[in-house]
Parts: sequence; structure tokens; C-alpha cells
Amino acid sequence: MSDRRFEVRFDPDAFQKYQGLDQSVVIDVDKALEKLDTRADQIGKSLGNKDSTKLHGCKEIKLRRAGLNYFSRDHRNGGCSVFVYVLSIV
Repeated sequence: MSDRRFEVRFDPDAFQKYQGLDQSVVIDVDKALEKLDTRADQIGKSLGNKDSTKLHGCKEIKLRRAGLNYFSRDHRNGGCSVFVYVLSIV
């Protein structure tokens, strides 16, 4: 039985950046994405709205070794988390 609680989906721009990553970095990103499958509501720094950015409900996850940040947002359906969207890879 799978412990998977979330389905990870990519924003088209984030997916394009993901596909362009160096293979050595993709390994680290894939490990982080596996964690999102089960723990998206527990990991990452919660972000808020500041000046011109509207990031309330988003989380930032840093992959220091890979030198990347990515931003995600979970979407709830009837109180149950269903999707985690990877919004950007920086």
C-alpha cells in the first residue's frame, strides 16, 4: 500500500526548467519531489504576500546542494489535499 497523499503536478514553465536541469541536479530534485508525494503539508517554508508578490499559501523548498529553490502550493478538495503544484524552479 502506498503512503502517497499528494499528486505532484508541474506548472508548464516549471516543467520546462526541470527538463533543462543538469542530470546531477535532477537526482536531488527527484528526491525532493518524492518527499512532496507524502509530506507536502509538512515541509518547506510558508510564504506570504509582500509588496507586489502574492505568495500566501505557497511554500519554498531549498535544495542547497543543488543550488535551487522551488515553490509549491497545495490545493484542497473537500478538505483533503489532492494536488501539489510545483510553480517555479529557480
